[in-house]
Amino acid sequence: MNRKRRMKPAGGPDLDGAEVLFSMGIQHLEANDLTSAGVCFRRVIQLAPELAVAHVNLGATLERTGALKEAEACYLHALALDPGGLQAHLNLGALLVNQKRLDEAGGLYDRA
Repeated sequence: MNRKRRMKPAGGPDLDGAEVLFSMGIQHLEANDLTSAGVCFRRVIQLAPELAVAHVNLGATLERTGALKEAEACYLHALALDPGGLQAHLNLGALLVNQKRLDEAGGLYDRA
């Protein structure tokens, strides 16, 4: 049986595993299983730390649990990885608005 397999580059991240975990994290987040979503997204970040969207989704998960400082840190990290990342800008802006940090949020929305 000849199966196509994506191999991870020597010493590189396991992108297949990260992709599966990312999908599982999305499913858990949509089902409001925030604990499982957080576990999945944290593991994705371990496997592919440069994946900005994983940091955004972990931030969204943490925000929904009330861990606002940690969520903010995730969004900022995502923006450091991808300064043009629209979802990170929007999520962080909304977080700041909800915390009545309007000047910071306005500046962020201007940059988005």
